[in-house]
Amino acid sequence: MSAARPVGSASGSSLGTVIHGSPLRMVTFTPPAEPSASAPDSRSRPAVTEQLSQRYLLGLAEARVKTAPPLIVLHRLTEIVFDRKLSHRFAVQLTTVLTPAVLDGLDLLFARLRGAGAITVVDPAWCRRVYLALLHEVHDLPADSPALASSATGDETDAKVNLLVRTALGALGGSRDTTALSLNS
Repeated sequence: MSAARPVGSASGSSLGTVIHGSPLRMVTFTPPAEPSASAPDSRSRPAVTEQLSQRYLLGLAEARVKTAPPLIVLHRLTEIVFDRKLSHRFAVQLTTVLTPAVLDGLDLLFARLRGAGAITVVDPAWCRRVYLALLHEVHDLPADSPALASSATGDETDAKVNLLVRTALGALGGSRDTTALSLNS
């Protein structure tokens, strides 16, 4: 085995150290600057929020928020959200970035749920905020979470949908009967 020796001493170069007869090159690497998590790229956030709003509008239309029974709409909308992976890292703050049409659609859903006696909370905007916060939390649950284990389906997405609907209805003053009914739809 040959000993390591400075390259500059034998070859007049100071590139590095020679080990076993091979010169080592000094490479400097400057990683690209990462965008700050607290200040997202101002060009991408509007595009993402517009795309997210459009997806929610499509989901609200598919769930037939204006005409279908409200418990079925809540369950179907939640399925659509998870199927399309609409939830985002900043789902809790969606009320500040979603379009008024999306907010109105969600508020209509919760007003209809209240009108049908499925929930007791009066303020649809509060219901929407609770739903979106729970959406974020349920979306982030790992597949092996005990909270998902109570689902009889065995499918992770179905388990998340059922957990979110059951928890949202309970948090908004729905009875056990309402929660059970919604999960059977």
